[in-house]
This record gives sequence, structure tokens and C-alpha cells, in this order.
Amino acid sequence: MRWFLLLTATLLFWGGCSLQTTIPPVKMYRLNAPIDSKHYDSAGCQNKVIRISLLEGTALLRRQSIYYSDEDSRHYSYTRARWSENPSAQLLHLFERSVSENGLFKGVIPYKSQAKNQWLLENNVHEFMQVINKDGTSDIYLKMDLTLVDEYSKEVLSVQKIRLNKTGVDANVQSAGITFNTLTETALHQTNIWLNETCR
Repeated sequence: MRWFLLLTATLLFWGGCSLQTTIPPVKMYRLNAPIDSKHYDSAGCQNKVIRISLLEGTALLRRQSIYYSDEDSRHYSYTRARWSENPSAQLLHLFERSVSENGLFKGVIPYKSQAKNQWLLENNVHEFMQVINKDGTSDIYLKMDLTLVDEYSKEVLSVQKIRLNKTGVDANVQSAGITFNTLTETALHQTNIWLNETCR
């Protein structure tokens, strides 16, 4: 009887081991778009300090899950992939660095800084999404409105609408990450061109 119980336990142990599967680790992705480090030449804002406001946008931008949607606007998230930091925070850091590098302003300060500023740059992100099509491809969208505000009078000085997309992208998270970086790089460049024109 003891031998029978020992044999049964051994078979159950090895049987359980054979059913175990290796779960792949969650891959982490980050927005590492190159900063527009060109030094722009307009001198009209050299006495201005600009504050970069917190980004406005949907709740999805403040989560680390990487979302995509289908053509019927249903949202899903990749199960084995996440952002290392939520997209809202990553975009904010990139915009702060890019505007600081362009040389247009006396100073560029983050939203929570105690320093005084003359201008405020607001950013409302309307769309930051991969849409997977029925043909097996996907389209990537980055849409935002930038608003430059005078801190004292609260007057809107200028508005820039950025509408970027890329179609025919492979329908996977790696291709989406690469394309989000490409579109973000373009958005940073367009922002600095707009600020350069505003500072003339």
C-alpha cells in the first residue's frame, strides 16, 4: 500500500511539472523620441519665462497600459506590454526638454515651479492611439492642441493644432511604439517652429 501511495504521489508530481508553462515577461516601452535641439533665431521672447502646463487628455493617457482600438472604437490593452511611465508624463517631459533646448526663452519652468513666468504653454492631447484595421494593418494617431497664454492678462496669444498619423503600420505593439516615437518627434519639431514664429 505504501509503495502504491508513493508511486501515485510521484506520478502526480511529475504530471504537474509537465503542465507548467513559462510565461514571458512583460515588455516595457518608453517614448524616447529625439529632442529637437536646433537653436532657433527669433529674439522676441528672450525676456520671457514660459511655464509648461500639465497635459490635458483622456484617462487612458494617465495609465501605463498600452491601449489600442478596433475600427468600431472598442478599446483593448496589450497583456504582455506596458509603458514604463504613463504617456502623459512622458510627453510632458519631452515637451519641457524640447522647448528648453530651442533657445527662444529666458527660462522654461515646469508646472509646479515656484518661479514667476510671463507665458503659459497648455497642451491638450485629443488622441494618442493605435487603431487596428480588419486587413491586419494599423493606423497610429497623435492629435493635440497647443495654446500659448499670457499669464497676467489670461489672453490667448496663439493656438497650434497638430494632427499627425501614419497608416499601414504592422499591427503589433513594437511597431506602434516605434511609430509613436516618430510622431512625437514630429510634434516636438512643429511646436518649436510655431513658437519661433510666435516670438518674431
